[in-house]
Amino acid sequence: MSIFVDYLSNPFSNLSNTPQTIITTSTNSLWVQSLIITNTGEEDIRINFKFVRTTTHLSDPPSIIEIFLAKNFLVPSYKTISSQKELVLYNTVDLVKVLGIPMNLQYTPEITESLIMYSNGYTQIFDCSVIYSRLNELPMSP
Repeated sequence: MSIFVDYLSNPFSNLSNTPQTIITTSTNSLWVQSLIITNTGEEDIRINFKFVRTTTHLSDPPSIIEIFLAKNFLVPSYKTISSQKELVLYNTVDLVKVLGIPMNLQYTPEITESLIMYSNGYTQIFDCSVIYSRLNELPMSP
């Protein structure tokens, strides 16, 4: 039997306005502790952050629900002085802390969940790092 929790990360560089799945459940539920966005450009950018749940049943087509967790969220450039001094470090922000919402992604044979990120324009380039834990099954009790 393996450990109960695996500590993992997904780094992405040079993301822009093409929607990118940054994490998805495929075998186990996931707990996202941190989602760090860094504006790598010279100008302020706007980030869009979506939650997607796909539900499948044997006889029905998949049902997909997409919701915005953040829409047009401002990530300043290193040149901009931010009013969110305690939550934004120059051009870097942790969306989990700023949004104040738990990031638990569920997995069952019928449900998968994922997070998607993209900016508002092809010149709005950013890096992203997702720090998360994979919750492994607990051992059977005697």
